[in-house]
Amino acid sequence: MESGIIVYKKVVSGAGVDETIQRCLRPYEDRLRTHASREAIEIEEMLERHSESFLPDRFKRKGYNRLRSVFAFPFEFPDEWCYPNLVPADKSFSRRETIMKMVVDGNSALVLSMEEVEELYFHTYHPMEAIRAYWESAVLLKEFVRDFRNHHKNAYEAYSRIGTDLERVYEWYSKDGTKRIKKPEVIIPDWSLEKISFLNAPENYA
Repeated sequence: MESGIIVYKKVVSGAGVDETIQRCLRPYEDRLRTHASREAIEIEEMLERHSESFLPDRFKRKGYNRLRSVFAFPFEFPDEWCYPNLVPADKSFSRRETIMKMVVDGNSALVLSMEEVEELYFHTYHPMEAIRAYWESAVLLKEFVRDFRNHHKNAYEAYSRIGTDLERVYEWYSKDGTKRIKKPEVIIPDWSLEKISFLNAPENYA
């Protein structure tokens, strides 16, 4: 795939490679309704309801749906970093998880700022302000890779060197300095899942 770009996803290993891959391809909604609280589900449904209102015009009416998407990250990430609504704050990702490297279509996957999602969960700002900022941050994955830069190439080294939390480490800025995406997440739309290929298989199974 000419537009293929590598992304990373954490998933609980299945009994074999095929099962683990199928778990990678489950839409976010399935996991949310299985593991999340009622409050988390309501927040996510509210976030999704306003996608068409606040997405940049070029992405509207193309079928982007956060709940039906598969999530990944455009970088390798430390265990301490996780979705606020699915993993308790006092622990890392769940046990038996493995990182899967996937090649996805950079012309259809979007990158958005997960900071605004956290603000929704932690009630930092007015909900509609966070929802608007989240959807308006959207760029194509190929644009994110091409046009955005992170000054801390290695998060672990940066963490030990600057002696701060990860807030400063996970900030990407456009080359012209006009746009910032903090804690970027990739959403792969359901109509693009057949284009995904996997570069590795988990080594540890239950």
